Amino acid sequence: MTTLQPASHSQHIEGIVDHLVLVAYDHHTVLRMTTTGSTPSEQTVTAVGKALFGTQPGESVRLTGTWMRHPRYGEQFKTHMCERTWPATVRATRRYLASGMIHGIGDILATAITDTFGEQTLHVIDTDPQRLLGIHGIGPTRLERITKAWKTQKSIADIMVFLQGLNLSAHLAVKIYHAYAGPDQDPMKAVRDAPYRLCRDVHGIGFETADRIALATGIPKHSDQRLQAALLHTLTQARSQGDCHLPERVVLARTRHLLTDNDPATADILDNAVLCQALDTLRSRNETIVEELPTPATEDGEAFHSVTAVSLTAMHRAEAGLAQDILRLRHAPSRLASHTDWTAAVLAHNTGTLTSCQNQAVLTALTHPLSVLTGGPGCGKTHTLRTLVDVAIAAGAAVALAAPTGKAAHRLEETTGRTAMTCTA
Repeated sequence: MTTLQPASHSQHIEGIVDHLVLVAYDHHTVLRMTTTGSTPSEQTVTAVGKALFGTQPGESVRLTGTWMRHPRYGEQFKTHMCERTWPATVRATRRYLASGMIHGIGDILATAITDTFGEQTLHVIDTDPQRLLGIHGIGPTRLERITKAWKTQKSIADIMVFLQGLNLSAHLAVKIYHAYAGPDQDPMKAVRDAPYRLCRDVHGIGFETADRIALATGIPKHSDQRLQAALLHTLTQARSQGDCHLPERVVLARTRHLLTDNDPATADILDNAVLCQALDTLRSRNETIVEELPTPATEDGEAFHSVTAVSLTAMHRAEAGLAQDILRLRHAPSRLASHTDWTAAVLAHNTGTLTSCQNQAVLTALTHPLSVLTGGPGCGKTHTLRTLVDVAIAAGAAVALAAPTGKAAHRLEETTGRTAMTCTA
């Protein structure tokens, strides 16, 4: 049993992760691992902490933390830092190979391989895997599986070590690997060559994280690709907040705020002319659309004027396509309009509970191929919608109700008393 130390004294333990006990929503992780220190005896211990998030069974890790005793679960190692490592001893290598991380190697083969190559085992697998054919039970097919699995784990481990140096969560390494892995592709090289692509290619990596990685790879602060990535990030953030485009001055101001730091030299790269040049480059590559849009007259009688708007090309196409579809529907012939005399039907159904405006809304919806019912809270949208459905059904028209989410569809059913569906893209 490990002797408990004062909480102020950090300790180190090394071992192989056996299995994950718990991974909570806040990244708190509990795992069981077998220690592989210099002593012959192995111990199975429990490690806890957010620093363990992203670890996988079979990985070799070096943990920094303190021993503590949980009132229910007993002795645990409270982890402050987790480093992925390569096994340092023959015994650790054997356990690593037998853990299942390298597909095609089990307990028996792991023992046979380490008995043959000793401390050089991982070096042999990495640089001269053909020597494994001398091990009984390893043929060409199994050797191919072992070699492929080893390359995968080594690539992920290289990315993990790189991220650890930046104090970034190592679980991102697996996401990065799967985003860029492929025949004759090196994920780590992809990260170094184009780190800002991570924003678009890897879920969970935003501009701030990609920027830290990029600066660590040697990309200068004033580089065009950094400024362009920051501008795209500003527009992407606006999209997530419901804006299809932003005024150019707003894009520049938000990007300047994003890149501002305590470095006096930063002010030079945040000059409007420099940022506008980066924006022009994005436009020339068809990644953004810059156009002059009219603004409506104000209540004070100020005349119309135009504003320079910037949007992501994909958003511009989506918005323009939606506008075209609305126009197409707006001018399409309405098959429902000739179904019956809707004016008489609405008047017959109205028992004085609808206002003239609501009455007109129901009639418009029944006689036009496309209509929009809108208004603030308490204006009677729900009652108008219910009346619309009742009038249509009473006249023998087919009615289909749909909403973009399950919750909205349920609300629609409650409002109308009719079945509603959830529509998907």
